[in-house]
Amino acid sequence: MFAGRPPGMTPERWARIKEVFGAALDLRADQRPAFLQETCADDSELRQEVDRLLKVDTGTFDSPVWGVLQQLPLPELARGEMLGPYRVESKVGEGGMGAVYRGQDTRLNRPVALKVLPPGQLMDEGRKQRFVREAQAASGLNHPNIVTIYDVGSDRNIEFIAMEYVEGRSLDQVIPPAGLPLKQALAYAIQITGALAQAHAAGIIHRDLKPRNVMVTREGLVKLLDFGLARRAQPAGHDSGPLTMEGQIVGTPSYMSPEQVRGNPVDHRSDIFSFGTLLYEMVTGRAAFHRGSAVETMNAILTSDPPPPSEGSGPVPFAIESIIRRCLEKAPEDRFHSTRDIVYALEASTGPSVIMGAPAGPANRRRRNFALAAALVVAVGLVFLLGFIWRGMRQPRLSMDGRIFAQITEEAGAELFPSLSPNGAAVVYASKASGNWDIYLRRVGSNESTDLTASSAEDDTQPAFSPDGKQIAFRSDRSGGGVFVMRADGSG
Repeated sequence: MFAGRPPGMTPERWARIKEVFGAALDLRADQRPAFLQETCADDSELRQEVDRLLKVDTGTFDSPVWGVLQQLPLPELARGEMLGPYRVESKVGEGGMGAVYRGQDTRLNRPVALKVLPPGQLMDEGRKQRFVREAQAASGLNHPNIVTIYDVGSDRNIEFIAMEYVEGRSLDQVIPPAGLPLKQALAYAIQITGALAQAHAAGIIHRDLKPRNVMVTREGLVKLLDFGLARRAQPAGHDSGPLTMEGQIVGTPSYMSPEQVRGNPVDHRSDIFSFGTLLYEMVTGRAAFHRGSAVETMNAILTSDPPPPSEGSGPVPFAIESIIRRCLEKAPEDRFHSTRDIVYALEASTGPSVIMGAPAGPANRRRRNFALAAALVVAVGLVFLLGFIWRGMRQPRLSMDGRIFAQITEEAGAELFPSLSPNGAAVVYASKASGNWDIYLRRVGSNESTDLTASSAEDDTQPAFSPDGKQIAFRSDRSGGGVFVMRADGSG
């Protein structure tokens, strides 16, 4: 956040700060002091805020914005020094959220990572209590792709977090200049979204998702870490005193969502945008919105779209590019409804060879089975599609100038795997409108859809019409999972 900003800042005040900052940015460095002296003569707080923004403009992209502005020198801990019950062994890194040491829990005799927070970060007892509550919430997340938080403590006025120690490299160290091989990128993406889905289901928003906060072990296991900016999602109208308020900016510039850039309240869809920047970078090797300065980067997030991933050095399937594009929608309501929907979309867009890149385990075996079934459905769908195309080739075609695009559905949430009937009179698709994935049929021109699989409590996805339009093939988790066929009216 822009830490020096007065707590009661209004949007009008923020607009004035940005206006003066923009004008100062257009001047040479030696011209700025005189300009600011004249413009801010009667407003010292305005001068202070603009000065801070100018410092950020030449600052780092690897630290959260508030860290660039507020971070004080971190205490250096010597080997063998104790922090509570933890013995310091070596320093392994440092960033805007603090320094990280490898340590040893002397009670349980296990290695830990000790994150030492910058002095003064928890400026009063109320903020400290809220931070502890949010750290406790994050520590309750039990997922193989989330680093476990063990403890939050204070020793000699040094605030620290003890967490699971992970041997590996951060994602920014793993991604090569031309991007990761597609199957490797998707294996990581599925693990990241699975972890986020678990956090979001528990009401936890990460808010600082970036490559440096994703660790990858030698075995290819992904660990999502640094929930230092995480907070619980609040019900509408509820305020329990979060660590940030409207008008404050929290996050790392290159990976912020538009609502973070504006200082607006955020929900889980902010993490979805940040994940989109991660996936984009994994498949292209380029940051989606990185510019020459923090302010230019944040402006790009608000106003620009990155070049299509397919324009990079390697091929990117249309399905993956579509997932990235939807994650990076500027308006939260235009993104995926939930991270779980991204998991389904990723799994449905990959073949078995891609999933094999993830570590072995029950969850991944299930994913492999899902992907194998998905591939079979796609194959069946291609046969149906070829038959449909062959029929269409025998009929007069509309000219390209005569194309008509019409929206068929308008429900909230993800609507995936659309399949048009051979006669063009109906569309089937998968939706979670009923709570689990079901197959819906919508007649063209109608305002209502029919749930064809309402009787099933299991997930049903990936429908495809038969060439004669009388049957629908689909993938289902029922009876152990597989490909099923039903009549077009949902019977049999």
